[in-house]
Amino acid sequence: MRPQRQARLSPQRTLFLDEVSATSLNMQTKLLKALEERKFYPLGSEQPEESDFRIVSATLEDIPSLLDSGKLRVDFYHRIRGVTVELKPWPSERRHHAAHSLLHACGEALSLQR
Repeated sequence: MRPQRQARLSPQRTLFLDEVSATSLNMQTKLLKALEERKFYPLGSEQPEESDFRIVSATLEDIPSLLDSGKLRVDFYHRIRGVTVELKPWPSERRHHAAHSLLHACGEALSLQR
């Protein structure tokens, strides 16, 4: 996935980074700059484009250990963190309950943020 292209295709939208721990430090720097300046340079272009997007990310890794090991930039983490939802593994016979529980947990977390 190319975040620059995704941001270009979806202004004022959400960019989902699945397994944020696999995002290179170089890409984290570029995403951080795009978030802060609300613009980026598309590949092959010399003109910046405006973009207003938010990032939703997921990982199976332990965030503190990613920060300690330097795999996740501290400034990038602080810019994208907001609501943290930790989910425990679900037994296979109850996986259909996962979506409902996730929505409930998100609703609870958002109500605490207000």
